[in-house]
Amino acid sequence: MLNIMSTLSTMLRITFVAGFAVVFLAMAATEEPYSDKYDITVLELLQNEPIRKRYYKCFLGTGPCVTADAELFKEHLPEAVVTGCRKCTEKQKMDFDTMRVWYIENKPDEWQTLITKLTQDAQNMKIEKSCLLNEGNDRGCPRGIAPR
Repeated sequence: MLNIMSTLSTMLRITFVAGFAVVFLAMAATEEPYSDKYDITVLELLQNEPIRKRYYKCFLGTGPCVTADAELFKEHLPEAVVTGCRKCTEKQKMDFDTMRVWYIENKPDEWQTLITKLTQDAQNMKIEKSCLLNEGNDRGCPRGIAPR
């Protein structure tokens, strides 16, 4: 009898783990990649100082985002930074690496400022989302956003 119970317990654990793995893989498979509608030539942008500065200010929130692609990039950059560009296309991953290397080699202080800002933005988005989904508490929610 004890042997049957042990076997049933093991089978239930295996079923639970397998079910969890299937759900996790299904969620990962349904994650949509970022649109490639505005894919650009990053190196040309980085080498054009006035345009690079405009994008940089847009991403920091210290200047306007004057183009639709800048707005889209600003929207997705925080998530891309904290997830290692998980939703990026292969070209976007290469472009992100090009941008990262260029800034580290040429403007390391600006890169650090940008990464700090994007990481903070990503954390704020996560907090806001949890508040809107009633997963937070009053103390963890940004001002004006209370859990439902």
